[in-house]
Amino acid sequence: MKNNQVSLHMLYALSSILLVSNSLHAMVEVQQNVEKLLKTKSCQGCNLKGADLSFADLPQANLERANLRNTKLNGADFNGSGLSFADLEGADLIWSITFQDKP
Repeated sequence: MKNNQVSLHMLYALSSILLVSNSLHAMVEVQQNVEKLLKTKSCQGCNLKGADLSFADLPQANLERANLRNTKLNGADFNGSGLSFADLEGADLIWSITFQDKP
């Protein structure tokens, strides 16, 4: 019985480590994608979930099919950007510029 309890504790500990490891990997991936987006103005289909892009200057950016769930986009400039099929569920878009001016 005692061996079973130790095994369960070890299994729980390993599961916790894997969960934390996966979370850290996702955070690193998102940060790398943010850096790529800010540098190239393109991050088509990439994961930006939970990123803080507040007041980012991203006119004409390509964010088609990007995961923008729960991102902070308040005050960001997306004028003329490609956002087709982007997932914006839970994103903060207050004061964002998402239209395209026509002469």
